[in-house]
Amino acid sequence: MSNLPSSYSQFIEQVKNNIRLARLNSLRAINRETVELYYKVGNMLAGKVAGEGWGQSVVVKISQDIQTEFAGIKGFSTSNLWRMKAFYEEVAGDEKLVMPSREIGWSHNYTILERVKDTAGRIFYMDMCRDKGWSVETLREKIRDDEFGKYQLFQSNFEQALEPERMAQVRWQFKDEYNMSLLGLREEVLEKELEESMVKNIVKLLADMGRDFTFAGRQYKLEIEGDEVFIDLLFYHRRLRCFVAIELKATEFEFRDMGQIQGYLQALDQQVRYEDENPSIGIIICRSKNRTKVEYALQATGKPVGVATYSFKQLPETFSKYLPSEEDLQQSLTRGNVDEQ
Repeated sequence: MSNLPSSYSQFIEQVKNNIRLARLNSLRAINRETVELYYKVGNMLAGKVAGEGWGQSVVVKISQDIQTEFAGIKGFSTSNLWRMKAFYEEVAGDEKLVMPSREIGWSHNYTILERVKDTAGRIFYMDMCRDKGWSVETLREKIRDDEFGKYQLFQSNFEQALEPERMAQVRWQFKDEYNMSLLGLREEVLEKELEESMVKNIVKLLADMGRDFTFAGRQYKLEIEGDEVFIDLLFYHRRLRCFVAIELKATEFEFRDMGQIQGYLQALDQQVRYEDENPSIGIIICRSKNRTKVEYALQATGKPVGVATYSFKQLPETFSKYLPSEEDLQQSLTRGNVDEQ
């Protein structure tokens, strides 16, 4: 249709975004209510097992009666009823899990509780499922690959450079190693090739980084008294409300890399950042690093900076069927996942 009002494009995008947000909130509400229900049933069943010695035959009968009363209902198989009991016992026994367990789906919850035994790891995976919209298969893959360990190893000076409240928000946004195998590059890649491939595959990159990252530009130009400098990749993090400048290095980390990113962050904060936004964060992603050298460099800077590496680890063929399609990745940036119940 021709002769549309000049503000139409902006208007229709706002309507679409509101619809996406409403759908996302509805899906989250369904997940939350399901988890609440299973927690209550688990509580009731745990009491009967402990107090009256109820066993397998009774639980089988419970499953049959529920499915007779509510034809077609899912989630009340005998095995799932036992999972509800175990879920209640695990969560009730650790108050730190109460809130994060309510923010993800049921299948995600019992996968985490069955496969991760320490509280810090459980909270990490729950937060990642909430923030990044991981499917259950992706979650299982991340646990197998010790994603928690990668985030724990991430080197930064965030604890010194950021106030405690902001430090808590930033902590799990970055990891120590990024797997670039999905970009289809050889290991001896040049910085320009790596950068081009990351931009070309920006949907996959954003899906791995999380929904809150928004791509702001490649070779983002800043002018400093007539001189031009260029940031390899620039993102904006909506929740942190700050720019994230990423510098790619196809070589081992060097001290000069830290000086470069500090200058970029200073220029970003003075020229681009609004007054109500938080100071920018810098991330250096290099081919390899001497961890002691990185620690020395981080101690010498007041700007919030982190240093990670990249690799080209190939996933086992048995995992390939779990890789999401381009369409799935695009959808994951705008909506959450509803688990099987």
